[in-house]
Amino acid sequence: MNPLSNSQPTTHLINPVNCPFDYLANLSPDESLRAAIAQNDFRGVSYVLDNLRVDLAALDSNGQNPIHSAIEHDRDDHIVELLIERSRGSSNAIHQVDRHGYTPLMLAVEHGNIRLALSLIANDRAAVRVGNDANCSEARLALKRQTIAHTEILLEGFGNLAASHKYALRQRVDSFERLFSDRHAALARACETGHIEEAKAIIKSGAEPSLVLMRTLDRRDNAVSPNRAALARNLTLAGADATTALEHAIATNTTKLTKQTLLLLRAAGNEVLGDLLRWGSTHVGGIVNLLMSKKDWSDSLVSEAINSNPDIAYMWAGMEAMRMETTTKQDHVLMPLAKGRHTHVLGILIRAGMDAHTSLLRLLDDGNTDAVRSLIAAGADVSKVLTKMASHQPESLTPWITKLQVLIQAGGNVSKMLLDSTKDPSALPVAKLLIAAGARIDDALTLVREDERSHVREILDSAAQDVADANTMMHDSGLADITFVENILAARELRTQADNRELYESVKQQITDGLEDKDRPAGSALLDAFVKLDWNALKTLVPANQKVAADLLLYTVEGLDVPSSRLLIQAGTDISPAIDVAIADQNTSLVLDLINAGASIHSVLSYIVDSGNPTFAKEVIQEGGESSGFELNFFNTLKFLANNGDEPLLKKLVPLSSTNGSFELIDACAQGEMGLARALVAAGADAGKALYIAISSELIDAAIALMDVGADRSVALAAALSDGEPLVAETLLVLGADLNVALTHVNPQQMETVRELLPANASS
Repeated sequence: MNPLSNSQPTTHLINPVNCPFDYLANLSPDESLRAAIAQNDFRGVSYVLDNLRVDLAALDSNGQNPIHSAIEHDRDDHIVELLIERSRGSSNAIHQVDRHGYTPLMLAVEHGNIRLALSLIANDRAAVRVGNDANCSEARLALKRQTIAHTEILLEGFGNLAASHKYALRQRVDSFERLFSDRHAALARACETGHIEEAKAIIKSGAEPSLVLMRTLDRRDNAVSPNRAALARNLTLAGADATTALEHAIATNTTKLTKQTLLLLRAAGNEVLGDLLRWGSTHVGGIVNLLMSKKDWSDSLVSEAINSNPDIAYMWAGMEAMRMETTTKQDHVLMPLAKGRHTHVLGILIRAGMDAHTSLLRLLDDGNTDAVRSLIAAGADVSKVLTKMASHQPESLTPWITKLQVLIQAGGNVSKMLLDSTKDPSALPVAKLLIAAGARIDDALTLVREDERSHVREILDSAAQDVADANTMMHDSGLADITFVENILAARELRTQADNRELYESVKQQITDGLEDKDRPAGSALLDAFVKLDWNALKTLVPANQKVAADLLLYTVEGLDVPSSRLLIQAGTDISPAIDVAIADQNTSLVLDLINAGASIHSVLSYIVDSGNPTFAKEVIQEGGESSGFELNFFNTLKFLANNGDEPLLKKLVPLSSTNGSFELIDACAQGEMGLARALVAAGADAGKALYIAISSELIDAAIALMDVGADRSVALAAALSDGEPLVAETLLVLGADLNVALTHVNPQQMETVRELLPANASS
């Protein structure tokens, strides 16, 4: 191959004997090249470039080099690509302007050869050059200015067509999208008719499928269009990307439903949000509140805070839109930061106004001492937690004792709470619990005036002695559970009150009087151990004296002596007699008190359901969800059963839900409890109805998770049509619901109404 020349056009002629192309005879090399280009003859162009010395930067009488000419006259792409390839490294032809001031890149844009334009930008760093306007007519100059604008948009995208469209949408340059109107219309036609390979070829020529997808989904009517849904599905098959389409949707004025559907098509909301954060969009808050799932939102914010610029996190945390977010969303940001020990970023967010209270409680529940320590070091206020703990009666503090232990181990200062508990004799049980959890007496004493210190120390030392006694009893019994110490301490406290001493002596006498002679010695021994709170005797005597133990349990539960009830249950007391009494009296409160005293939810509900009282079980759960300070509801109950692998009971309870488990399934998916979600589906929860509810309620995370666990899109579509929700119905069609299958799930009485939502040819 002869090297290219930078000289003026050569003057010697081609030897007609050696040239295989007659039309090139008697022409100079440069003339031969232009003749082959004019003939649109790839073989001829190749022959000239391979065998003759030509100057690709030489301008012809029209002021164009060969590359200009080939693009201007829409010659075969292979010819243009060959000319560009041969010009690299030894000619400035790629960057040269013609007499009207056009570079090859600008000509490619003006002639709609987008694929070539993108290649020139990506591979050759081609750019716009401004000049030679004097040679342009007014009409040509106006067109040139628009071409320059379009070319600069492509350059902004660095050769990425989707990025260029996003930039044009943000800048409101509508003419840029019109440049692609024919190509995009052809792409839509190919996808409408299901010709996916043809659609892919159109995309390669320079169509942006994600933009077409966004425009397709941006419907402004309330009609259900299966054809439009099919077009959207085929666009994704051809290469449209939901995340890119979402970026386009956010950059322009599309409906909220458009963005929601794209999220349901698995657009990566966290990537879009990260881009918006860096871009500084004025409508970021609206996206957060209306569109983004909490996972997308939190993942993006955490990523930006850790890896980019903490100031961005500060800006977000201080936004009014942020303050309107639920504490759950704040937890999804703070908890991973705490677990990752990103104390600096946590400090920024907390100082900006994010409330760490619920995150602190959740981490205390998890027993994650290191994460709690990070939150405290970042400035999390523990006073709310301590105030909530202190507001409970001593006998109800069992749920808090392990939290206190973690809090103290993590460096939480409970000295003031410990000191305050010495000022009122009724609060001394709190002091004992704090000491049992690890609170340091000496730290509390630093807050006391010197003249009062000895008195306070005496009170606290006495409390510490009681704790030590309970700890000794615990260790002697082979236990290592701080809640046991709490129960012993709280039960002892109740026994010291005169009314309770008399009550238990009376109970002891009543039970003794009812014992048969053969049971009297062992029963009396158990009663005596119970009154004296002799744990070692209790755990030995209860299994052999279940009737006495059951009577005692019923007395303590009905008398709201929670610590004693817990000790009896922990010692192995049979709870079924107390449940029988509750069933007979339809006394849901008694059942809840048993559960609050430590009876297994699984055991209690199994017993009630197996006794033929499922409705009563439902009433227990419902009342538990409504009662103050007691956390029992269908969701928590089903979660407990799923975690314990009780599939038979799950299958019995799911139908008792008001929506056959749909709302509980949505809650499980929204909270990322996928094991529970799968268990609920296996137990018969109505996943299709749940999917419809989640989409109509804009619960993006939940809807995606529901599809992942196998929710039937067609069943969801039937529900949407039956409820007269055309927009949700079309969204489900886009997601792949089968209309004909859906119609088989529609109540026949609603069929006529449903068909009114559909076009005449929508189904067979």
